[in-house]
Amino acid sequence: MAAAADAPAVFAEQYPDSSSLLLVTRREELLDPDLPDEIATEIRDLEAMLIGLMIRLAVSVWDRKDAAAVDTITMCIVDLPTAILLSRDRLHSKTAREQLRAAVTAVLDAGPPPPNHTKKGTKP
Repeated sequence: MAAAADAPAVFAEQYPDSSSLLLVTRREELLDPDLPDEIATEIRDLEAMLIGLMIRLAVSVWDRKDAAAVDTITMCIVDLPTAILLSRDRLHSKTAREQLRAAVTAVLDAGPPPPNHTKKGTKP
């Protein structure tokens, strides 16, 4: 999981120009309605693959594929890297990458809430 979370930093090391382009391009720009159909389909397929990966990771870590488990995986490989590395331009900071690894470990240790923990109208 730590390797998946660290992927943006590894990508930036291996492909600095491509990484710079991705950092300045907003997701909404990539999903422009005027995109050619083949590119829009490719982006949707990649998003589906990412969701599939997150589900497989949740099953691998907790033997669960419910929304709470997948959300916890999303926190580890999307939310934390975005907050710690990307939003503050820390892709090349060894300390930030160590902090990211520690944060991912802490989230994994805490795990997702129990299945069916939050029902409609109740608070966790």
